[in-house]
Amino acid sequence: KLHVSLDGIMKPVTSGFGFVDLIIPGLHKANGISRLLKRWKTSPQECVGIGDSGNDAEMLKLVKYSFAMGNAADSIKAVSRYTTDDNNHQGALNVIQAVLDAHSPFDA
Repeated sequence: KLHVSLDGIMKPVTSGFGFVDLIIPGLHKANGISRLLKRWKTSPQECVGIGDSGNDAEMLKLVKYSFAMGNAADSIKAVSRYTTDDNNHQGALNVIQAVLDAHSPFDA
């Protein structure tokens, strides 16, 4: 067996359905969102993130309105402020609809 260390080069994270993403340290979803927020002159406190796997963790830690899907890994539920339904019950769509309707937790 060949053993290769990825420490400092890449971080393996789950991405659902048995797949693994190799993330270069600092280049994750939160990094991309941060760049967009800077360009759009807005803050993470105005953002919603919805995730279910390890590749969503940094994004969910960044945004104020972080939602774990009902089928999310326990580690994702632990870093999320809110939960929504699972994939089979339109969890992401339910959050988007709540944003559009200004329902809790999005009502000012």
